Amino acid sequence: MLLDCEESQMPSGFEGLSLWSYAWIGAVLLGAGFVHGLIGLGFPLIAMPLLAIALPFKSAILFILLPMLFVNVAVAFWGGGLRESIGRFWYMPLAPIAGAWAGTRLLIGSPPGPFLLLLALMLVVYLARERLGLPKVDLVRRYASGFGIAAGAIAGFFESVTNVSLPPMIIFLMMLGVSPVALIQVLNFSSIGTKAMQIATWSLAGDVPLSFWAASVPWGIATLAALAVGARIRGGADPRVYMLWLRRFLWAMAVLLIFQFFRSTLD
Repeated sequence: MLLDCEESQMPSGFEGLSLWSYAWIGAVLLGAGFVHGLIGLGFPLIAMPLLAIALPFKSAILFILLPMLFVNVAVAFWGGGLRESIGRFWYMPLAPIAGAWAGTRLLIGSPPGPFLLLLALMLVVYLARERLGLPKVDLVRRYASGFGIAAGAIAGFFESVTNVSLPPMIIFLMMLGVSPVALIQVLNFSSIGTKAMQIATWSLAGDVPLSFWAASVPWGIATLAALAVGARIRGGADPRVYMLWLRRFLWAMAVLLIFQFFRSTLD
């Protein structure tokens, strides 16, 4: 069901799941896929804390890797205008790879909790920067490529240890003032290389067999179906309304990251 491979071949954390656990995991993937289609991002943020109810934290990270790769590829090329997004930020999938490799190696032997809290604080500081009296950083627009590479590497690291890379990338793209469509495409485009690197690193480390990834494919296809429904709704939204949604979503993200931090610490 969850994995059509021998139990002895399963990574740790997937043994003895009940029928209710399978139902819960399926519902989480469909719901997270729908919201990702609606907003253009957020799949791992929604899926991770909910999957962690039925799976250990590291197992939840492993399980959504392939569905997340499917989602990233689909959304990155959805909606046209690729010259403004992928044409301009073509290097972004490459930037996170080094960070993803380092983060995955660290995750294999370290707890992810402290990094969740760091991501939450990063978001809060950015969203409250005007109230905090922080100056605008014009250097970001002047040296966009350099800051983009740095943001991508940092995002790759955090995505590998927490499965959430949005804060550094969103902060960078919103400072540049890119359009909502381009922002969504770049965020998803940038994660493609990271997800591929995570899958390769876990496999080469000998912890995850190829049969695990093959068994995850049907879950990825189901997630894409839910994604398509949400994307159709987003297609009719006004850009200003979307940016308001995005800021509210980022505040919710900060709260959820803090919740995940305390949950992983208690576990």
